[in-house]
Amino acid sequence: MRAAFLRFAAIGVLATLVHVVVFTLCVELIAIPPVAASIPAFCLALLVSYFANRRWTFRGPGFHHLLLPKFAAVQITGLGLNAGITYLVVNLLHLWYGIALAICVAVVPLITFLLHRSWTFGAQVKS
Repeated sequence: MRAAFLRFAAIGVLATLVHVVVFTLCVELIAIPPVAASIPAFCLALLVSYFANRRWTFRGPGFHHLLLPKFAAVQITGLGLNAGITYLVVNLLHLWYGIALAICVAVVPLITFLLHRSWTFGAQVKS
């Protein structure tokens, strides 16, 4: 499981880079407002993450029409966890946002990895 999580983390870094590049290109070259630019950036990063994790991390066959919606649901859950943790730490506890970021970086990838391993790719996981 450790090797699979390290592959998952590496793909997470790649997906983050894709998100940053697409976001920046949308804002700087196409003049899309930042909030709107975050949508194609998130979607493309999600697709990169899905295909890379399906092929390399979880090595699952399966049908895209079944797996991709589950993958997207888990990723959106991760996004919600990030927002919720940040809101709790910054707005309710009035702590520095860096604490929220550290908690998110430590907790959310582990949760999404476990959800993908058990639910998205389920029994077909060979890692």
